[in-house]
Order: sequence, then C-alpha cells, then structure tokens
Amino acid sequence: MKINHMALINNSEEKADKFYKEFLGLNKLRCFEVSAEMAQKIFNLKVNYKVIVYSNDQFRVEIFIDEKYKGDKNSIPHVCIEVKDREKLILKAEKMGIDYTKIPKQNSYYLFIRDYNGNLFEVKDIT
Repeated sequence: MKINHMALINNSEEKADKFYKEFLGLNKLRCFEVSAEMAQKIFNLKVNYKVIVYSNDQFRVEIFIDEKYKGDKNSIPHVCIEVKDREKLILKAEKMGIDYTKIPKQNSYYLFIRDYNGNLFEVKDIT
C-alpha cells in the first residue's frame, strides 16, 4: 500500500504556489474544478472548488482553494514528508516567513512546519 495523494485547503492559489512550488519545490501539474454538486456528495459542502495538483516523483498533494478558509492551528491532522537536509529547510522557512516548530528529542529534534494557511507538516530526514 502507498499514499496516492493528500488533499489540503488553502485560501489562495498565490499562497499555494509560494509554499508548494517555491518552498517545497514541487511541480504544479494541473488544475481542475470540483462542482458544488460533487462537493456536496463527497464532503457535504455545497461549494465550487478549484483544485491544484502539485507533485514530484515521491509525493502528490491536491490543494482545494477556498477563499474563506482561515486555517486551524490547533489540530492534529498533518502530512509527514522526508527531506535530505532539515537544517537547510529551516533556513529557507525563516527566509520565506514560514512558521516552524523545533522540539528537542534525545540527540535530534522533531520538526513541524505550517503552510501559509495553517496546514501542518511533520518533517523527517530521509533515512
């Protein structure tokens, strides 16, 4: 079994591009629409959504654009990603104004970052 994709919410395509393309380095593959009728059937939300797909050969995320979305910084759901150099990612986060939390553990640390809309990512080193 493997993860096919993650679906998250952002309130603008501009913020999504900045985080997923510029910060994470994913490719913007395509955009599509989910009709309010379909969203009602799937999510019980009667809203038209623009969806943007970002990916690389190991990871794919579908971002639903909802201009009214405020984010919730007090929630448990998150996506875990692996990177080659967490310290380099932290420096990039600081440069781009991206929130992160570094929590000490024995000889290492836990690293969590949030995109511009509060979606939470755990970041591990590639092992």
